[in-house]
Amino acid sequence: MDRTLSRDPRRNRQESDRDALLAVVSHELRNQINSILGWAVLMNKTVTDAETLARGLKTIERNANIQAQLIEQLIDLSRVRIDCLKPKAQKTSLVPILETALDSMMPLAREKGIEMASRLKGSKHAVNADARLLQQAITNILGNAIKFTPAGGRIDLGLVTFRTRAEIMISDTGCGIPREQLHLIFDPFKQVHTNQTKHNGLGLGLTIAHHIIATHNGTICANSAGEGKGTTFVVTLPLEHSDSQN
Repeated sequence: MDRTLSRDPRRNRQESDRDALLAVVSHELRNQINSILGWAVLMNKTVTDAETLARGLKTIERNANIQAQLIEQLIDLSRVRIDCLKPKAQKTSLVPILETALDSMMPLAREKGIEMASRLKGSKHAVNADARLLQQAITNILGNAIKFTPAGGRIDLGLVTFRTRAEIMISDTGCGIPREQLHLIFDPFKQVHTNQTKHNGLGLGLTIAHHIIATHNGTICANSAGEGKGTTFVVTLPLEHSDSQN
């Protein structure tokens, strides 16, 4: 019997995932390292004017930050896979978590020329959550919105509370998601590719956000009218109490 036909399909998938991880990670890390090394050599040997030195230092800092983010995502992915990314939940107000996530991403949005706005009501409402992890999930979703929204675009963060649940909405005016790709966006190493834009990266931010939301007994879904028509993510979380009002 052909041994390749008798192999465990799960093992095949694991090996495929491993190969995808190695290919994507090596490509992304190589890009950043090449840029850092190139500028370091140039600055060390030939650059003398202050303007070029400043440009080189800024490029090195930017690429080092990108590498740090990639490594953090890989660490989080490993925690997801061995089920270690578990919340240390306690009753906590939801609005401060959202405001902190928004504030942390505001400089990046401004640098790209994107307007960010919020409509956060119901500050008295609480969820049973790990504030740090939940903030990370919202930050990942906001970061995804910034990544796929061009300069001059807009991102809105909203909150609506019902009797037993809260709905967090993150909407952008970005490139949108083709309908045939909607079901893939929470899979690891998947990136939305459209005629308007193509981005590098590991494609792990939404995967990690999905896992964090799930460990909080919540759900996350994405909606888009199609390419060029923006995207809305809706995160639903159970409220800690049942007497809340809209």
